[in-house]
Amino acid sequence: MNHDQGIIDMDLVTAAKSDQFNAVDLPTEPQLFTIESVKVKPGEEQPVEIRMVGHKKLYRPCKTMSRVLKFIWGRDGKLYAGKSLTLFCDPEVRFGPDKTGGIRIYSMEGLEKPVAVPVNLSRKKVGGYIVRPLKVEHPQVSQPITETTADTPAVIAERIKTATSVSMLEAIWKASVQTRRDYPEHVEALKQLAGDRKAELQAETEEAF
Repeated sequence: MNHDQGIIDMDLVTAAKSDQFNAVDLPTEPQLFTIESVKVKPGEEQPVEIRMVGHKKLYRPCKTMSRVLKFIWGRDGKLYAGKSLTLFCDPEVRFGPDKTGGIRIYSMEGLEKPVAVPVNLSRKKVGGYIVRPLKVEHPQVSQPITETTADTPAVIAERIKTATSVSMLEAIWKASVQTRRDYPEHVEALKQLAGDRKAELQAETEEAF
C-alpha cells in the first residue's frame, strides 16, 4: 500500500501567527528589503509600521531601531519609501534576563561608511550601534519638490569628524541649529563629538609649533 501523500508541511503549525515579521522569520544573515510605506501610530505599543515591497507582513521596529532609522534617514517617515536596508535576526538580543533574539538593522542606504548611532544598548549602557553602508541600484524616477528639511544627525556627525580647523568646526555647529532643534535627543552626543574634534584640532595645531 502506498502511504506517500506528499510533503507534510510542519511550517503550517510552527509559524508564528502574526501580521508582522518576528525574529524567527529572519535568518542570522542580513536580508535585503525595500520600503514601500511607513505609518506611525502614536500611543500604541509598537507605533511604527513599515510595509516592505513584495511582503505581506509588516516590520514593526523596536524603539532602538526606530531611533537608528531616524538618525540615518531623518524624522519624516514618508521619505523612507523606496529606500533599502538589510535586516537580520540577532540571537543575542535579550528580553529581560533571557536571550530571545530580535530583529536588527545591519546596513542602510545613504551612508558612505559605517556610522555609530548613539542608542541605549541596555537599561544601564549607552553606546554606538554600528550601521553599515548599503549600495543598491534603483531606477531613476523624478522626485516631487519638497520643503527643505534639516540634515540628519548622521550627516552633521560626519561633517564634525571631517572638519579640518576649529573655525570650520564652529561654522558646522552654527549651521546645524535646525538639526539640533529637530533632534534634541541627539544634541548631547553631537556636542560631545564636536568637543572631542575641537580638542584633536587644537592638539594638532600645538604640535605644528
